[in-house]
Amino acid sequence: MQLAVGEYLAPYRLRVPGGEPFSGSLAATRSGDVVVASVRCDVPVQADIDAMPDSAYHITLAPHGSCRVLADDGPVEWGSHVVGAGQRVRVLWPADAPVTVVRLSRRLVERVWRDQGGRPLTKPLRFTVPLSPLAVHTRVWETFATAFVASRDCGLLAGPASAGTRFGQLLAQALLNLQPHARPQPVPPRPLPAPQRAGTADDNGVLAVPAPVLRALEFCREHAHEQLAVADIAGAAGMSVRRLQAAFRTHLGTTPVEYIKQVRLAGVHADLQRIAAGASHETVTDVALRWGFTHLGRFSGTYRAEFGRLPSQTARSAPPGAG
Repeated sequence: MQLAVGEYLAPYRLRVPGGEPFSGSLAATRSGDVVVASVRCDVPVQADIDAMPDSAYHITLAPHGSCRVLADDGPVEWGSHVVGAGQRVRVLWPADAPVTVVRLSRRLVERVWRDQGGRPLTKPLRFTVPLSPLAVHTRVWETFATAFVASRDCGLLAGPASAGTRFGQLLAQALLNLQPHARPQPVPPRPLPAPQRAGTADDNGVLAVPAPVLRALEFCREHAHEQLAVADIAGAAGMSVRRLQAAFRTHLGTTPVEYIKQVRLAGVHADLQRIAAGASHETVTDVALRWGFTHLGRFSGTYRAEFGRLPSQTARSAPPGAG
């Protein structure tokens, strides 16, 4: 179940507070940017994560207020809740009471945000943790979750891509319109350090590239955890896909896809070094999944080609000056 939770939801660390043998199951339905998962535990299970992936938001539906959650330094909340985007979370899933989790990708939510007239975001939206009273009273999320699973099971979402896309947009609209949130203040564009092996830099290590390319780089770094398409990057930069690819070749000497891979590998490498230094208790699998590497065997080979060693070797290595 640990691996299934990591694959469909987030790389939580699961444990049974009372030390009893653990047993449970997870049934997940996925279509595009949406996952609906039913978590069933035979004993109470505590799930911890130091930082939720920036790539998604989780709407947890707990029957009869049976779920307990602590997000960041906020108060302990009971019942249905919303978390995501870098939050430190501890949640207690109840025994013998299935909990439903709706996972919406950040890419989807922010695309709908922009479609509704919101300005481009440089940081994730932060939602209040307790599910809004209106959503609780109307049980709208329970209705959506049931309809999503039924639509997927009978093939309604397997046909034209637009069907699943519209359903995802409806869910994102519900999150944006029903759940209170505070939008971060926009941050002015800033020069970005040159990525490894991509382009040239001045004496300060800053790339001299046009503003649209800087926007593309910023978008890649902000959304590196997500399954980005080149069209998403081009849209953020305000360029066509063909112009974006040409600009990356001209100014960076690489492609958008290769640049994203470099950003992800650099993030993985830094997180593995934190594990080696004792600053994090994540596993190599946790880190790989959080950075979007879902095929672990292929990830190990890619990491080794980049850094000359396996991810597990970096995670076990002593920090400089140790010993």
